[in-house]
Amino acid sequence: MLPRTQGSMRLWHRRLRSTVAGAFSLPELLVVIGIVAVLLGIALPVVYRVRQYAIRSQCASNMRQIGVALSTYAAEQGGWTPRYGLYAHERTPAHPIWIVAVAPLLNAPKGFGWDDLPKMAVLQCPSHPTEKIPTGYVLNAFAFETQPEWTGSPPVQIGKVRNPAAVAWLLEASDRFGPSKYGPYDAIFFEPYHVVRAPDQLGQRLSWQRHVRRTSNVMFADGHVQTVNAPLPLERFDDGIRNR
Repeated sequence: MLPRTQGSMRLWHRRLRSTVAGAFSLPELLVVIGIVAVLLGIALPVVYRVRQYAIRSQCASNMRQIGVALSTYAAEQGGWTPRYGLYAHERTPAHPIWIVAVAPLLNAPKGFGWDDLPKMAVLQCPSHPTEKIPTGYVLNAFAFETQPEWTGSPPVQIGKVRNPAAVAWLLEASDRFGPSKYGPYDAIFFEPYHVVRAPDQLGQRLSWQRHVRRTSNVMFADGHVQTVNAPLPLERFDDGIRNR
């Protein structure tokens, strides 16, 4: 004979099964399951889109902070802002790489080095899939008067930029930059400048489809950030300066 407690448990399970069976028939259970599946099918894409919009907003926020840092740097340097810098920046402070110039204004660690830059969240786009690169953004370093060589712009006075609200200044970097001249590696890991300075780089170094609805964030020369959904024409990179 079973102990009383086990018998009670069996009786309780039988009553539970009879109650459930009496409350829901098989067709009713299938209908409920179907409704739950439909609701999940509706909710999951919405949750995904909300998350992607949040990531895009964080990316735009990072760009605004970088824009403030660039403005602060210019204010401290008599209006001069970095463009296409020189890698030996410690020996050429007048031509710094833009990332190195603004890092101290973005709370970089004291005595920071090149390996510290990938750890700075503000320099990275949350949706960029490549890790351990100096930044997920690229700076407009076009000097239109140098075409067809496109040698890149040295630092300029930001006040000389014509129609700054229309000139794309900071943009999202592509996932990859393509082959490196230093070996079988992607050039994004060996690119210290992170700029665009020639027309072919607009297709190689910029991302226009990483965010939801195939959009990208762009910071313009006046500091405002805008979400765009199509590549910008070449003339939107022209700062209007011809004597640098």
